[in-house]
Amino acid sequence: MKLIVGKHKICIEKEPVNEKEIDITKCEFEFDEEITNDYVKEAYFTYNNVSYKQIIINNECTIPYEVLQEKGTIEIGVVAFKVESEEVIKRYNPSPAYFNTWDGSLKGNAENSEPITPSEMEQYEQALQDGLEEVNSKLPLINQALEDVGVAITQANNLDLDVNKVGKVSTIEITKKDGTKKTTTLEDGMGLNYDWEGTSLGVKREDEQEYEYVNLKGETGDCEFATFDIDFDTGELVMNKTSNMLIDFSLEEEEGMLYVTIPRIIEEG
Repeated sequence: MKLIVGKHKICIEKEPVNEKEIDITKCEFEFDEEITNDYVKEAYFTYNNVSYKQIIINNECTIPYEVLQEKGTIEIGVVAFKVESEEVIKRYNPSPAYFNTWDGSLKGNAENSEPITPSEMEQYEQALQDGLEEVNSKLPLINQALEDVGVAITQANNLDLDVNKVGKVSTIEITKKDGTKKTTTLEDGMGLNYDWEGTSLGVKREDEQEYEYVNLKGETGDCEFATFDIDFDTGELVMNKTSNMLIDFSLEEEEGMLYVTIPRIIEEG
């Protein structure tokens, strides 16, 4: 039985309840959204002016067997209240609902039947034997099924495996002994991206938006070098060098080719 509990009244979704049922009929409750889980909830079942209280746990309780001893009309009420510092601060007390119990199958004044006759016993034994024979007739089918399972397991254990990787994608091909194949593809994990800004190297995962940069520039060292120009007015080759460079050059011609020779650096002193 399901009960819809509003702030002002209770409605029942009808389900049959029989007399002489003992603590087995479950009640389910659906509460108004204002009656939240922090409320204490109780159900009251009343029959012949006697009430029985049931605590509602997880929105469920059972109908007390005391109200189901006879066929009749039962009143059901629900109270929900909130307690703070051992004092009730809010309470919902909707109008009760009513339902009727129906005749049950149990008859208290029933008499025992006569003992079973031998002929009836023989009928039971024959029915049992027929059932056993039917089971025996199915055993070959069961054994064949088990054998098929064994063959399938054996085939599954006899596999050829081939793995081929292109870029980030690996292709796995499984070939059974009977020649049937199954192909599966797997993709590698997350890659890294790189970016240069001048002498700074940026690194990020391919699923990230921003690079994290590190400047890899070292300290500036001493670098002295010479350059060459051609004086087109005089036809001379001119060396441009810093004042503290003690190097010079000479020209040599060999087989129509002109070569520049720079001697080793001569240190002063």
